[in-house]
Parts: sequence; C-alpha cells; structure tokens
Amino acid sequence: MGSGASTQNPAHTQILKIKNGVVIGIRVKRSSLTALVIPRGVRKIQSRPTVGVFNCCSNLTSLELPDTLTEIGAGAFQFCTELPSLSLPQSLTNIGPRSFFECDGLISLILPNQLTSIGNDAFSNCKGLTSVTFPATLTSIGRAAFQYCSGIKSLILPNKLTIIRDAAFCGCDGLISVTLPEGLTRIERAAFQYCSGLVSLTLPNSLTHIDECAFQLCEGLTSLTLPHGLISIGKDAFRDCKKLSSVTFLPPVSRAAFIAWAMGSVHIDTHVLENEVKVPRTRDLHEVGGLITQFALCPQRDVSSLDSRVFMGTQLLTPGDEDSVVGEDC
Repeated sequence: MGSGASTQNPAHTQILKIKNGVVIGIRVKRSSLTALVIPRGVRKIQSRPTVGVFNCCSNLTSLELPDTLTEIGAGAFQFCTELPSLSLPQSLTNIGPRSFFECDGLISLILPNQLTSIGNDAFSNCKGLTSVTFPATLTSIGRAAFQYCSGIKSLILPNKLTIIRDAAFCGCDGLISVTLPEGLTRIERAAFQYCSGLVSLTLPNSLTHIDECAFQLCEGLTSLTLPHGLISIGKDAFRDCKKLSSVTFLPPVSRAAFIAWAMGSVHIDTHVLENEVKVPRTRDLHEVGGLITQFALCPQRDVSSLDSRVFMGTQLLTPGDEDSVVGEDC
C-alpha cells in the first residue's frame, strides 16, 4: 500500500488529523485514546511547544509508529504516563523537546540507529526508565533531556557526542556508572548534579571544560583524575562530593581549577612556577574542610616552591613532611 493511501485509511482519519505527511491533531478526546497506530507515510508529528499533539493522553498504553517517521515534534507525547514501552522506527532522526516528558511508565529505551538529536527535556522526569541505549549516530543530547530519570543505572554515551548540555542527567540519583566518550570536550552546568549514586568517573583526555555544578553532590565519588587537556573547572563543579578523598592532576591542568571546586569560587589568585603551571596561593585551600587526603602532582613539579601553608586545614601532608603524598608521581 502506498503512503498516500495509508494516510487516508478511514480508520486512521477517524482519530488523526494528517496533512502532507504531518500529524497535526486528533479528532477524539485525549482520555479515550488507549491504543494508537500512526499510518505509514507519516513523516512527522507536529511540534507544539506548549500542548503537544498527544499531550496528556493519560490512558494511552499502546503506540505503533511507522517506518517513514523521521521527526517527533515538541511535546508530542508528554504526560502519557501509562505508556509502558516505546518502539522507535529506524527512520527516526530527531526527537523534539519535551516529546516524552514525564512518561513515567517507560521502562527501557533503545534509540534508533539513525537518530542524531534528542531535544531539551525530551525524556525528563521519566522516573520509571531503567536503561537507555544510545546509537553511534547521536551528536546532540539537549538540556535536561534525561533530568530526574532516577531509575537509570548506567550510561554509555556515544563517540560523536562532544558536549553534554546543561542538566542533561541532573537528578539521576540511581546512576552508578557513566562512560564518557573520547572526543567529549565540554560538560555543561549541572549535567550530572545530584547523581548521588555515581561511584566511578573516568574523564576523557579530550575534555577541556567542566562547567559549574557539573558533578555537585555526587556523593559516591571517592577518587578523581583530571585529564591533561582540562583548562577550566567552573564554580562548585565537584562541591559536596563528600566521599572524594583523592584528586590527581595530569599536566598541564591548572591547580586553580581544583580550587574552583574546593572553594566554590571562580576567581582564584595564582602564582606561576618555572614551567608555567599555576598553583593556588596559600589562602585558597584553607576552607577545604579536610575532605581531600591525597593531592598528586605530576613528575618534575617543583613542590618545594609551594608555600607550606597551602594545604593548611586539610588532611594533606605539606611539602617537607615525612611521608608526604604531595609531589608523588601521578
């Protein structure tokens, strides 16, 4: 059957309003819709920033999407709280903002192999979601796309992803492990904030920027190695990571970047050693609160140039102390 005939099937026209291959509305009460088959030939579900086409179809439990669909528009299925599963066609390339916002019934999500973009808040507040599989084609995950998806246990993010947007996985407090791709350059504000279950984190060497509050209150983290390409850490990036006891810097990361976490401050006074690596001034570490017990500098750093009071108020041993960990090899 051709796509034109499919979209004109009387059974579908009684439920859907379709124009030029785009679903633009429905002809029935939202509460009466329990099963939905969108016919072949439909290319897009219309974007509606406020009230999506199938917004608040709270009794919808079955959804079939055609293999001609390339885009799910903004707000399309938000608040479809009883939808238990989602089979997305391989033709799909774009999931719009808030498309499946607060679809609490969703349990697992396998994203199709041609998908390139997930919009802002697309799966935010899907608290029943326990697993997400991302395709290699994905290049963009929008702001707060999976915010408060508290059931997700692990994440493997695709290699083409270069930026993790603001609050993308904020509040995923069931998250235990995350694999970040080589090629990732920036983790934006609050991207993993409140991921209190996160116990391991490997930052890729390609990473250059960690923005403010990115890992705030990731209380399960115990150790951290900052990659050699890192040039900026924002305010409160690792604030209240209460179990974090070991931090290792690889060259040429600025020591001031570490203090941005410790002090919750963006503006850090530094002085420069002969090899142009910045280190914190004496006062910058005074309020760390004794959380950090290991501070490893890489080889060939002149630790004797550090003022002995730099680590005052911490559990770190200062240069010259017996068995000092400051200055050990990375």
